[in-house]
Amino acid sequence: MLGRRMIFLICSLFFVFFLTGPVATPLSARAEQEPEPLVTIIFFEMELREALRELALQTGVNIVMDENITGTVTLELENAPLEKALQMMLAGGGFSYRKVDDYYLVGLADPKNRVFADLAETEFYFFKNTKVSTVEALLPEAFRQNVRFDPETNVAAVTAPHGLRERIIADFKKIDTPRAQVRVKALVSEVQTEVVKEWGIDLLNWEFTSSLTKKPDWTAVLGLAPGTLALETDIYGLLHTKIRALEKEGTAKIHADPVVQVADGKTADLFIGEQRVLILDVYETYDQVEKIEAGTGLKVTPRVFEDRIELELTQTVSYFVDNNSSQPVVRLAEFASTLRLIPGQTILVSGLTQVEGRDRMSRTPVLGRIPLIRLFFRESRKEKKESELLLFISAEVVEEND
Repeated sequence: MLGRRMIFLICSLFFVFFLTGPVATPLSARAEQEPEPLVTIIFFEMELREALRELALQTGVNIVMDENITGTVTLELENAPLEKALQMMLAGGGFSYRKVDDYYLVGLADPKNRVFADLAETEFYFFKNTKVSTVEALLPEAFRQNVRFDPETNVAAVTAPHGLRERIIADFKKIDTPRAQVRVKALVSEVQTEVVKEWGIDLLNWEFTSSLTKKPDWTAVLGLAPGTLALETDIYGLLHTKIRALEKEGTAKIHADPVVQVADGKTADLFIGEQRVLILDVYETYDQVEKIEAGTGLKVTPRVFEDRIELELTQTVSYFVDNNSSQPVVRLAEFASTLRLIPGQTILVSGLTQVEGRDRMSRTPVLGRIPLIRLFFRESRKEKKESELLLFISAEVVEEND
């Protein structure tokens, strides 16, 4: 009984195998598994179409050409992979190839060509760090017909043969690298001129000798530019402390001390102040309203180079002046420049002088109030107050893990 069952099972398996046959491997899968044919051949001023036919005969791979294939080729190949041979033969005429199942299609990689859709494929690139408007401005003219941009989704669609598509995508990746982040610290202060003169050439040595140990490489360099002092160390915190102390003494004033982080090549625009509304009588029927701002403004654009940071900055300090007029008067001081510094270095920019004059009257108690004779017991003198507008600025590249 058991023997009959075994015979029946073997016959059944044989019958199924006979009907279905061996499992077939798809053509494309076999093509991927098969090694690429090698080419050893010499072409000397041979017509390109004829050379491609010779290549097909030697490798046994079908090569289909479009009507635009023209030109000649001179080439010596020895054990070269088939696709490398095709690339070398076609590059001179601007032709491309694409593998389709078990044959190669060769033609002109021009969107106007009828077989372009069969030669090319589309790949989408999603920009993460750059806007497509920037990439579009940098794209070479030769590639524009192969790329379409969508500003809303910040995506580019590249339609081109394999080699050209890879080249365009590689350029996109270079442009789309993350921009360096720069931390900019600024201290906008106003210090009385007599205090600045007391500092003299030892401007940054104030009483620091007792608390600051100078290293051999610590140097203060004067004369880099008029009104500019560069320091080869980061003492921004000590500067801030000193100006704060002077502010408590009434000989200095800090207008702003912002710390901003901005991408390389981008602009940070800060303003700290107040705004007043001015009503102007322009026409009889209605008045014109105008807004006036006064305060501290700082606009800075950093650019990172190999060992330097370039800062393009504009700094303004304005404030309302009390006067007898019903309309406000704004006094403004502005500085604009381009500076280059070592990351972590502190630069002092000075030279803007504020002059404020006022009349001051003193009198003798009691006698200064008696009519007729009070003029002899009063003294009127003009006072002039000068102050220097100092801008301390420091910048450093922020590491990704900061």
